[in-house]
Amino acid sequence: MKAHVIENAKVINTIEVESLDVLPNLIDAEVGAIGWGYVDGLLTPPVIELKFEDIKLLKCQEIALKTKKSIIALAGSLEQQSNKQAKASQLILKKVIGTITQEETALLEYLNGLFVQIETLINDGNAKEAEIMACTTAEEFEAVVAG
Repeated sequence: MKAHVIENAKVINTIEVESLDVLPNLIDAEVGAIGWGYVDGLLTPPVIELKFEDIKLLKCQEIALKTKKSIIALAGSLEQQSNKQAKASQLILKKVIGTITQEETALLEYLNGLFVQIETLINDGNAKEAEIMACTTAEEFEAVVAG
């Protein structure tokens, strides 16, 4: 059978034994793993402590995801965005050679406005991420996140 070796209220090893009586401080290893706590007959998983840098990176990932979702809500899927960029390129070429219609000019202006909004979302997200990564204390981080 598998058994956990307990020392200082923690599982420090898992071994194969004939019986839990062969060594002191053994418990059944059906549940738990090395690093788990053992107090009053209960096994508890270890607490994962995130470092400050990890917390900042997680917040930046959250901001990046929010930015991507905002862009998709504004301009559609990546394929739709690519199609809009291609259409804008076609219209710019028509404008340069002088064959663009009034309808196409209005569409080009709309697309350009859309691209400006996308660029603003990206820049705002990047600026917030940079601000978060520049934080050196938890208090500063909380103030940036709240603001």
